[in-house]
Amino acid sequence: MSREWLVVLLVTVCVVSIVDATIAALVGAQSVLWSSIRVAAMIGLIVAACRRPSAEQ
Repeated sequence: MSREWLVVLLVTVCVVSIVDATIAALVGAQSVLWSSIRVAAMIGLIVAACRRPSAEQ
């Protein structure tokens, strides 16, 4: 599988997790703090996945 498809797959999973965390916080199924941590982690993964590989690789 090419790197582009892996990035698309990771970003899709992260977006779904962000939506899930937001809904869980809104309905009270999960604390806002834990939901915020999940959202921040997913955003970090998206940023890391979308960065271009260095020229050394």
